[in-house]
Amino acid sequence: MTIGIAHSNGLAEDTMLSNGFRDALTALYGDRVTFSECTISSLDEGTHVLDSIISDGDTLIYATGNSALSASVLATSELPVVATGIMDFKDALGSHYKDTSKEYTGTNVTGISSYPDITDQLSLMIEATKDLQAVGLLYSPDDPISIRINRDMEHYLDEAGIPWKEYILPSEDYRTYLNDKAAIEAAAAKEDDPGNDGDDTSDTSVTPDATITDPSQQVIFHGLSFDEVSPRISATWTGGKGQNTTDRSSFTTDLPERASLKKVVNYACRECSVLYLPTASNLDKFASKIASIATRKQVVTVGGDMASGRYTTVTLYQDVYDIGYRAGIIAYNIITEGELPGSYTIKGAASSSYAKLYQDSVSVRFGLSFPKSFTEYDDFLVNYEPGMFTTLVS
Repeated sequence: MTIGIAHSNGLAEDTMLSNGFRDALTALYGDRVTFSECTISSLDEGTHVLDSIISDGDTLIYATGNSALSASVLATSELPVVATGIMDFKDALGSHYKDTSKEYTGTNVTGISSYPDITDQLSLMIEATKDLQAVGLLYSPDDPISIRINRDMEHYLDEAGIPWKEYILPSEDYRTYLNDKAAIEAAAAKEDDPGNDGDDTSDTSVTPDATITDPSQQVIFHGLSFDEVSPRISATWTGGKGQNTTDRSSFTTDLPERASLKKVVNYACRECSVLYLPTASNLDKFASKIASIATRKQVVTVGGDMASGRYTTVTLYQDVYDIGYRAGIIAYNIITEGELPGSYTIKGAASSSYAKLYQDSVSVRFGLSFPKSFTEYDDFLVNYEPGMFTTLVS
């Protein structure tokens, strides 16, 4: 029996996922199972490669990451596909769950989501912040998944009665989007002007990516409306840490259009006791600078993943080997027990596969000490062994 493994990029996370997957199936099948692997460099090429794998008689496809899943879905609607390394299956598949209450696909696809456990992240934030008065939620407008993660975090912050505020870190694409939106609104205003004789030849063109949707005439940015992209403030916000202002008309999310990352982060630090960087965010590449500014201002930072967690005060490690291993068990149940992929609920990582980490070089600046349930970031990487969070099959 041969199982196809399709990688999206062949990077370390893909390798760790596939290692866990293969280890589980090798433990269950022994030498009765072999694997054929490929890396998806483009959708067209990936579909062609997978067509070849399918024609060779592979029993199932294991896809790591969005590109591999997209190519697998195009290549087959019959062969079972188990996927990991996916933040949002609905987005990756371009469709809603067949049953949203159970979150299963109703197709030949199932898997394990990499979407973070927001309640665990909130607990981590509370443990790491001595005086949690207000939370700053940073995000890039180019990143719809991060916006969704922030909105989920806001829900739990509201339940806990903790005030929060979003801070947008504008990109050049977003500034172009704002210009497009302004041009459309100006054009619409002129059309509605009774004194407009229609002879105005001024340029009201917008960039090709701008999409107008009736009746709102809004420009859509990465699939989101202006309201969805715009920063928000919680109903319990009173002006930030040390403030108790009841006049909500004085609150604003506005910053100068050309505000630099440094200016935005400094502004957030003046108002908040902790800053949160969402999981798998475009902000990961700026995490070092964000954490450095916040630490100088004595503001705790919570990283949503290991990339940002290298620099933030604390982060949660999500064990991708364990995700791959559990995916292997799902594949076994589909192949051997005849279970249908589309009836499997899409779940996230097991709570037992998370590790709470802190950066000693950062936490010492706050005089923070952590209980034994936390591990120092670098020490964890040195001592980590695949399978240490996994219940192995025998």
